[in-house]
Amino acid sequence: MKLSDIEIKGRKFGVEVDQDDGKFFASLDGDRVYAPSLDELKTKLAGRLTRSKVKVSIPFVRWDEGKLLKGIITGIHASNGNLLVAWDGKKGSEQEYGYKEYINPVVADELARLGKARDDASQAFDDLIEKHNFDGQEAVQKAMAKQE
Repeated sequence: MKLSDIEIKGRKFGVEVDQDDGKFFASLDGDRVYAPSLDELKTKLAGRLTRSKVKVSIPFVRWDEGKLLKGIITGIHASNGNLLVAWDGKKGSEQEYGYKEYINPVVADELARLGKARDDASQAFDDLIEKHNFDGQEAVQKAMAKQE
């Protein structure tokens, strides 16, 4: 149910009240922001607007799918709090959904070396399993047949 319009940091928001739980909410960049009171909603919206305007440049590296990726954390998404990341070789930034591996670029060479070694070892392990795997039921049947 629409309640009123409010202005926060020069932006207008239509405030509504959820019919089920009575919480106040407004839409910010396509996401709903909820709060138990109108004052708390104003505070949340102001905070998210402020965070969205703060730009940072924090470089990091990551090993992913057999290659070293280089990126820069550029900020925080205003409405959902996800990190914004710009990747080397790509235009713009994209959101990171709960990713935890942000590795200091100082160790990029070691990360690449160890990542490749891990991937190689994993492949060798998989190859060994595939080559030497056998059907246990079948092996028991054959062994029992030899004893008869």
